[in-house]
Amino acid sequence: MTSGEAAGTSGEGGTYLDRLSRIYIAVTLLVGLSCAVNIGSVLIENPPDERHFKFWEPIVWETSSAVMTLGGLWAWVLIYYRFPLARVGRWRFVAVQLAGFLGYTLSHVGGMVALRELAYALDGRDYDFSQGDLWLRVIYEGRKDALGYLLMLAIIWVEDRFSRQMHVAPAARRKLEIR
Repeated sequence: MTSGEAAGTSGEGGTYLDRLSRIYIAVTLLVGLSCAVNIGSVLIENPPDERHFKFWEPIVWETSSAVMTLGGLWAWVLIYYRFPLARVGRWRFVAVQLAGFLGYTLSHVGGMVALRELAYALDGRDYDFSQGDLWLRVIYEGRKDALGYLLMLAIIWVEDRFSRQMHVAPAARRKLEIR
């Protein structure tokens, strides 16, 4: 028997793994679509005879970000259910989510840079994340990560509401026995 909390093993809306798998499906579709569009955009905006990069580079740029996003998604879900707004209050929820965002950004950017460094090393080259201005690159990535973090929170929230709606226990039938 569990406490009945949303993230419990048999609480409202299914198990934590059920919820996590539904969220991963939605986010994987969204991230995959975004990845494909961004790769296509870079390749279209830079015709083959005008490219200053190899064909595989935008694929590495986008997929390294996607891998790190999907790799850290479980933590967002865990934070959401561990510190729900209804239980911790508005200000603590915001503080926890800000800390979660900072942790996400550091791990996302650090991980994708490491993956890119590896890919470029396999090609015998160096990857330069900063491109001469590290703080500008951090701001550039941070603003995209803020939007991504909010979007993922929205997906988690929608899944949570949907699960609760779909798994509402029917009211117990009342019987009036007359003899």
